[in-house]
Amino acid sequence: MDRIAMADKLREKANVSYEEAMAALEASNWDLLDAIVLLEQQGKVRDTAYTTKREVPPEQKEKKTKEKKRESSDSFDKFIAFVGKIIHKGNTNSLNVIQNGEQKLSLSITIWVLLVIILNIFLIVPVFISLFFGFSYRFVGPDLGREDINDAIQKASAVAASMKDDIEKKVKTAVAEAEKEVEKAAEAVDKEVEQAVEKTRKTAANVAAKAARAAEKAAEAAERAAEEAEEAAEKAAEAAEEAAWAAEEEEDE
Repeated sequence: MDRIAMADKLREKANVSYEEAMAALEASNWDLLDAIVLLEQQGKVRDTAYTTKREVPPEQKEKKTKEKKRESSDSFDKFIAFVGKIIHKGNTNSLNVIQNGEQKLSLSITIWVLLVIILNIFLIVPVFISLFFGFSYRFVGPDLGREDINDAIQKASAVAASMKDDIEKKVKTAVAEAEKEVEKAAEAVDKEVEQAVEKTRKTAANVAAKAARAAEKAAEAAERAAEEAEEAAEKAAEAAEEAAWAAEEEEDE
């Protein structure tokens, strides 16, 4: 049966337009029965008296059912095979942790994935921070152990190391500036202390000089008082002597 005849037959059975019949046949790989089923699924069959249920033989139904089951089984088998392939690759490739050229840890990609799923951010953050402390990571295996992948990881490690160096330099610079400020403050305090000591020394010297001058004046005053007392004593002695002479003269008379 040629394609035009098939289209006419389909139009006769499904009561559709010529264009709809041709489109359904092309979509069904020119299988008349499949075209009818397709048109029924699309709701384009306008003759309700005709259905594929009466036209499809039991053998064809069984064949279709088996094909669907086989397709479903094939899809499931393909999925299982895909998962198995992924797990196999995860088990045959590993990610090594390296510090200062020495390997510290080696775990398969499967284990790493499980750890990320379980720990999530509690693993990702320490891994990121470890890059700033000399740690690096390297893939090993037939699939992931390629130089381009490891070069990308090394570049990330180099960037982290550069950031760490910059931070250390900034911290050292800040510490040095803080030490300078402390030294300046200490020098200022020492200077103020020296000035206070010098001022106190000068004040003490002034007080001592004033005390010495006062003592000198007191000594001079005491010396003058002694001289005056001596003069008074001499005068008293002279007066006594004169009184004695006067008494003798009175007795002679």
